[in-house]
Amino acid sequence: MIIHVTRHGQPDLNQVSWEANPDIPLCDPVLTEKGRIQAKYLGKFLKQKKFKGLIISSPYRRTLETAQIIAEQTNSVITIEPVIQEVVTKNGFPEFEGLNIKQIQRYYNNVSKGCDIPYPWFSQGPETLIKVKKRVAPFLEQLLKSDAEILLVGHGASVHACKELLLKSAFDKNIPEKHNWNCSISSYIFDSSKNLKKFSLFNIGHMPEDIITSNKRSYSKELQYAG
Repeated sequence: MIIHVTRHGQPDLNQVSWEANPDIPLCDPVLTEKGRIQAKYLGKFLKQKKFKGLIISSPYRRTLETAQIIAEQTNSVITIEPVIQEVVTKNGFPEFEGLNIKQIQRYYNNVSKGCDIPYPWFSQGPETLIKVKKRVAPFLEQLLKSDAEILLVGHGASVHACKELLLKSAFDKNIPEKHNWNCSISSYIFDSSKNLKKFSLFNIGHMPEDIITSNKRSYSKELQYAG
């Protein structure tokens, strides 16, 4: 079994308050043009790798749009899973109207017509990364019962939760931490006994340096400053 995990493409945060944390936007924007390009590069990469599996997306617009662009490249079916949604850092529920399943199926053509999720599907805050791991863990345990190749399209917090849950004791703490850029991809390969055999984390080699971002952060600018 192979589980790939990616973070959504760059979201359009032009309307977000300057006081907000751009890496955890408590809103539901679509992608920027750069974000759509990032998703297309990832889709082409997965197509070259002959990915034919199921795509599982968070119900936020930025993850759905990312998943749809990838699915158009790989001819994949998308299903929706609320447990891999964004971390809710404030008390209560997010202050926006998310899409219901009928709207999702109308706007994103590759979403399975047999897919259904409750509405509202929001997680309740305040959440910590530990709480995100607790909500993601049962889903991953169920997923590991399959023998399929799967792509999860999530957010910074849910992608990191997947990393820590899937690696468990196999993770070498001495491995330098890599940043989780938009549309970076991590892959986890399991043997027939569901033991982790191989993994790679937050790869960005499928994208040109000048389009790599972490929401408002720019990879190419950080390289320039570092030089």
